[in-house]
This record gives sequence, structure tokens and C-alpha cells, in this order.
Amino acid sequence: MAQERTQAPQACLACRQRKGRCDKLLPNCSFCLSKSLHCNYSHVGTVIATNKHDLSFPVAFFLNHDAFHWRPKDFPPLGLHLPPYVASELGDAAAITSISQLYFDTVHLWMPIVSKRRFFEHVQQGLNETRADFALLCLSMKLITTIPSTDSPDEHNPSYLSAKLLLHEVTMSRSLTVVTLQAIVILALYEIGHAIYPAAQVSVSLCAQYGLMLGLDWESLRQRSDLPWIELEEQRRVWWAIVILDRYCSLGWSGRRPITTGPRGEELLPCDDVAWDYGIVSSNETITTSAPGRISMSRFALLAQAALLLDKVLIHLRDDSMSKEYRDREATHLTNALKALMTFTMQETTRRRIGPCGRTALCYRGPKVVPDGHSQPTATCEGGHAYDG
Repeated sequence: MAQERTQAPQACLACRQRKGRCDKLLPNCSFCLSKSLHCNYSHVGTVIATNKHDLSFPVAFFLNHDAFHWRPKDFPPLGLHLPPYVASELGDAAAITSISQLYFDTVHLWMPIVSKRRFFEHVQQGLNETRADFALLCLSMKLITTIPSTDSPDEHNPSYLSAKLLLHEVTMSRSLTVVTLQAIVILALYEIGHAIYPAAQVSVSLCAQYGLMLGLDWESLRQRSDLPWIELEEQRRVWWAIVILDRYCSLGWSGRRPITTGPRGEELLPCDDVAWDYGIVSSNETITTSAPGRISMSRFALLAQAALLLDKVLIHLRDDSMSKEYRDREATHLTNALKALMTFTMQETTRRRIGPCGRTALCYRGPKVVPDGHSQPTATCEGGHAYDG
């Protein structure tokens, strides 16, 4: 027996305008699907849904989450296809390859959250097979690697406006994908780097909420055993990036509490960056957050450790329940830890010839905890270009 399909009560706008027959299928009618058009039913009032699968997601997922047993890999596929304005922004497959290669040669070196191997496997499928979430990821890569024009503000960048519009359409498409989350993280990086506020704060908050919905939090990641290693590592890296950005956004705003929880002492740090890029399971021992900094750690693992220390600093500054004696003792400990990490970081940047990196910025940007229990934020320069690690 054929499975019932969800149908709209009226034809879509494209079929109405061409005065042709519309099969009214959701989320895209057959005509729009064949022409790679955005199928628009916005003029339709209440949509009659007959497919039980559609009724169970996303409604049941949010209204009765504890009884919902789907994993992220089981979520319905994204029904939104590539809008024309995005295709013109990205260009053909060769242009997408060029955009992504520049991204992997620059931003990826200090924020490696997208699997290079899995990304280019998708690119090889061709532009006609590109999903809207993957197009959003490519568009965010183009945005963060483009040197801004001096003629208009960063928030008026056409690529930025296109990315934000596509993000809205993707989040309204009744699906959740890790690819979408990766794109949001990169958009948040762009907004932070170009001081586009409050959009940057909103995007980081969206990252945290989206990651929780996908089940990428610490507890959920510990229980995942159904994914290939390269994919599980990718999801762990995305969550680490969100935790880092969440704490960064709390630095200049003492009243803002991070949305995400900090890692425990035994959470896994990101593995070797190069090995992961090539899909090679690292033979090195698993390194957790309780391990001291070591030369063998990857750049992203060291950045994660800096964020862990930053998390402890922020907790210290917010906690008013400590006695003065205990506060002074902990402040001294944190100050020494910050100095030790800064010294180690500077030695590593010199040895690897990579210049100032993300963990260096976190150390110098973070509050300087002094023994009297007061915080003195160090001077910092906001903004910067995506190429800066």
C-alpha cells in the first residue's frame, strides 16, 4: 500500500502563476522539485497533513521530548531545495570548490569543525544535488573568507544578507541537520569578528539551542556509539566550538550566563586535526580535559583547554558564596594557571611558526583574576579578519 503524502489544500504560487496543474505535495510540489524552484505555500492558510511521519516531527519532538526516541541521523531529510538567489551567489561546482578550498586553507586551521573529507565527498555529487543546508554552509564559508568592502557596513554585505535569509528558510523547513549548525557557527564567527551586534549574541544562542536539539551536548555525545568515528568527532568539534563561543560572549557582559554547561574533567578533547582531516583514526592515546597541556595536542585541543580555563574564571567571578580566604586562594590558582597557559601558548606559537592563535586571544581577552578577588579586564581589540587564528 502506497504511503500517504502530505498535501496542501491549494496549489503553490509558482503553479498558480503559470496556471498549470499542481500536485500540492509538501514540502515541494513535483513541478518545483523538477525545476529546483522554491515551492511557496505561504498564501495557503491551514495545511492539511495526512502523513503520520510529518505529524510526529517536529511537533512531538518539542512537545514531548522525553518520549521521543529518534536520533539526529533519523530526522526527516531537509525538504527545502536550493533557492535561485543562493545558486547565483555561490556559482557552479568549480566556484564552490574554490570557496571551500580557501576556507580550509585559512579559517579551518584554527576552527576545524567541518570534516574536509566528508565535505568534498558531497561536493563531488554536483551542484544539482546540493541541499539547502549544504548551500548555507558554503555561503557561510564564502562570507567569512571574503575581505569586506569599505563602501558598505559588514551587515549590508549581500552574501551576509543572503545567508541570513537562507538560514531563516532552512530553520522553517521542519528539519534539523548538523550541516545547518556548522553554518550557524561560521556565521556567528563572522558576526563576532566584524562586531555585528546583537546579531552575534543571538547567533551564538541559536547555536547552543540547535546543538542541544541535535543531541550534541556532553552527556549525549558520551552515549553515541552508532556513528562512524570521523562523524562523531565532527559533532564533538562542533559542540566544542559552541562552548568556546558561548563563553567568549560572556567576557564583556558580566550578567550573561553561558547557555551551555562546561565540560567535566573527563570529556574528550578534539583529536589530532590533520589525522581527522584525512579520516585517519589517530593511534595516539585519548586525551581528556583533565590532562595537562602537552606539545602533542592539536591546536584545536589546546583552544578547548583555554576555553575550559576561561569557564573556571567566569564561574569564579560570578560566585558570591565563597569566603574571602577561599576566593583569594582560588584567584591565585587561576591567575597562575592563566600565566602558565599563556607561556606555553607563546612557546608553541613560536615553535610551530603559526603566530598568535585563538587560545592566545582567549588568555589575553579573559578577565585577569587577582588575589584580592576583583577582576580587571585586560585591554583588547575587537574585530579582525577571518584569516586571523
